[in-house]
Amino acid sequence: MAEKQGCSTIVVVLVSAFAFVVGALGGAAALYFVVQGDPSIIGVEPTVTVVEKTTTVETKPVGQTPDYGLLYPIEETLRIQGKLPPESVTNMVKDKRYSLRECYQSGLDKDPTLKGEISVQFTVSGDTGRVIAALERNTDIGNKVVRDCIINNIKGWQLASTKAGDSVVRFDMLLIPLASAPTE
Repeated sequence: MAEKQGCSTIVVVLVSAFAFVVGALGGAAALYFVVQGDPSIIGVEPTVTVVEKTTTVETKPVGQTPDYGLLYPIEETLRIQGKLPPESVTNMVKDKRYSLRECYQSGLDKDPTLKGEISVQFTVSGDTGRVIAALERNTDIGNKVVRDCIINNIKGWQLASTKAGDSVVRFDMLLIPLASAPTE
C-alpha cells in the first residue's frame, strides 16, 4: 500500500487561515498608519494638496445654544377614525416632517429653550383626500407662531381619497432642541 505524502487537508486549511489573518492584520495596520498620517512606515510617500479657502462663518458658543431642532412624530399616538389607511397617514407625516421642522427651527432660532410636545388633529375629506380642517388638541409649546405654522402646514396636506367618508386623524409630535457637544 502506498503512503500519502504531503500535508493533510486540515493542516492546509489551518495554514491558509493563519496566512489570511496575518495578511488582514498587516493590511489593517498599514491602513491605520496611513490614516494616522505616517505612511512612511509602509514605504509610501504622502501626497498632499493644499487648497486655501477663506470663509466667514457666523459662530455661536458651541454646546450652549441649540444648533438644530428635531421634530419627531410619535407613531404610537396615531389614531384614525374613518377609512383612511394608516400607512398613508404615516407616510405623509414622515414626508412632511421636515417642513414641520422648519416651523420649529424658526421658533428655536428666536428662543433656544423652546421644546415640548404638540398633539394635533385634522380631518381628511374622503372625496378629495385634502385636509379640510386642522387644530392643536394639546400642547406645552409656548410659541403660538410655531404652533400656528405647524397647523397651517398640515392644512395644506393632500392624502389619498377613500370615497368612504371623511377621516379624523390625531397624532403627537415631540420638539427637541439639539446642541453640538463642546469641543473641549
